[in-house]
Amino acid sequence: HETESTPPAVCLSLRIDLEAVHFECWRTHPEQLFALPPKDQPFLNPNPPHDVSLWFKDLDTTVRRQQLLRDVLDGLGLDVDSVTALRVLFEVNTDIDWRGLFGCFNAVEQLVVGGAAVQPLVDELCANPFESYPSSSLEVTFEKPAIPDPADSQWLFPNLHRLKVGHTNFLSYPDKNKEYLCTVFIKMLEDARGCAVMDIRELLVEDCGVDESTIEEFRRVVPKVSWDGRFMFSAIMPGDDDLENVWAL
Repeated sequence: HETESTPPAVCLSLRIDLEAVHFECWRTHPEQLFALPPKDQPFLNPNPPHDVSLWFKDLDTTVRRQQLLRDVLDGLGLDVDSVTALRVLFEVNTDIDWRGLFGCFNAVEQLVVGGAAVQPLVDELCANPFESYPSSSLEVTFEKPAIPDPADSQWLFPNLHRLKVGHTNFLSYPDKNKEYLCTVFIKMLEDARGCAVMDIRELLVEDCGVDESTIEEFRRVVPKVSWDGRFMFSAIMPGDDDLENVWAL
């Protein structure tokens, strides 16, 4: 819990595995979260201890899980205006209300998302009202574009400019048409670049089963794109010995 004598947390991490949910906070920006390992080095160093870990397995409904997550976030006493970086990792498919949980974190500029959290996060970002706030470069007039109300629940991470995605298969996603995630992701990036609000200027891609042509598509839209150079998705499953290293991202 934050007090007046301690600096506010600037980065929040939420990781959900098979049995528990883990929260972690940093009071200085953890730049290592946005690093990419060398091509011959599988993953970065293991996770440090978590600030809060709670048993999650017996909460058998989405509503109960959402309430637990909301209660923990409230209990951490974070200054949401100070949290500029966020990491969200799902080892298993987890249905959460993204806007209900993170909608107040409007100051987030840097986001790491991994595993089963990637596809639902991309879908949520696609729901942002990009067309309502076109970039001035796309307008035929010289009128200044309207700026959205920070409390507008339609927006998720309106100040996002640096995004890292990892440990998911972009080109063959389960339960979706082939390349669904890749196609939707590129469309979201295009919409964001044409918007006066969200401006994703940097993208980092790690262990996503993409190829060079896909990376070139990303570079067509995003000014700075970094890639770990891996063509094959690792497909590490829950319970594998290397799983903790994977989630270090």
